[in-house]
Amino acid sequence: MYIYLKMNEQLVIRTALLTNIEALQELGAEPDVIEDVRVVLDAIDNKIIKARSAQQKKDKEKYKRIKDARH
Repeated sequence: MYIYLKMNEQLVIRTALLTNIEALQELGAEPDVIEDVRVVLDAIDNKIIKARSAQQKKDKEKYKRIKDARH
């Protein structure tokens, strides 16, 4: 449950960063600044992917134990 909450939090941050990139582009920000925001965005994406993978693995193991216990 905690992992899902953390992923949702990261998705909110990710959405805010995407909005900021659009705003920065409209304001004519330097490409380096926009690239820095994109790097942070990529790092968040990687954390989300890792967290989802870890949660899926835990869920799979949990359901396997439940299935094995029934037989």
